[in-house]
Amino acid sequence: MSANSKKLIVIVSLFLGILLCLGCIGMKPNIEKGLFNPGNPPIRRLRITIDVSRREELFVQLQEFAEKHAFEFHLTFYDRDNKIFLVELYRKDLQILAADVPDTPTMINLRFLDQNPATPTPEETVDELFNDLKSFLSEIPNITVTEVE
Repeated sequence: MSANSKKLIVIVSLFLGILLCLGCIGMKPNIEKGLFNPGNPPIRRLRITIDVSRREELFVQLQEFAEKHAFEFHLTFYDRDNKIFLVELYRKDLQILAADVPDTPTMINLRFLDQNPATPTPEETVDELFNDLKSFLSEIPNITVTEVE
């Protein structure tokens, strides 16, 4: 192996290491907001089965739902191919998270969580949002939406 090849490998390795660190730093605000807090169990859950080619439609529907119900919308990709993602919808009472299932690219898990479990969101509010979100998702052709207990 030539000296130039070794230098190239070192440079590429350093670059990838920096990208990995930036990805971890990018997740820090989510951790601080409690989005990955295991002590905050989901109120409701959905499992979505959708063709990978229709994910853009899913993101559009989630964004339209967010706008209708005054949620902030954030979409983050964690790889170059945009296969690993997290959609975050949040407002003062609720957060809704949608994430890919790494080993099953056609499957997406969606969770409703209270922003503050000490003051739960009224059940009728959750029911209304849950049903409206399912309605938004039903606009996507060939999607399967299943409630998870």
